[in-house]
Amino acid sequence: MADTSGKWTYKYTFNVNGKNFPVEEQEVEIQSGTSYIYEFTSDICKSGDTVKGEYTLVKGPTTPECNYEEVFEDKTVTKTVVEKSEVEKERKVPKKEPLWQFLLGLNKGEKV
Repeated sequence: MADTSGKWTYKYTFNVNGKNFPVEEQEVEIQSGTSYIYEFTSDICKSGDTVKGEYTLVKGPTTPECNYEEVFEDKTVTKTVVEKSEVEKERKVPKKEPLWQFLLGLNKGEKV
């Protein structure tokens, strides 16, 4: 019985009086859930020989492996962050000299 459909290859090795005689491999396509009987024959046996043997699976059908991968798109997320910082500010306040200093020329027209 085959649980997997595909090509199955078996070989049989006859053991006649302690000597091994392999027979040509047989490849058969078997559908899932069906059965098949392999039949191997050989002309090397004579009457009175002790015959034994064994089956060997050479190749069975392969099933593809399923890989389930989750693919995520590359996304760029931008966040606006407000941070408070202390900043020292400077401000120049223009001052004008008093009239009496201007008349006397004490500051020579410079602003104080």
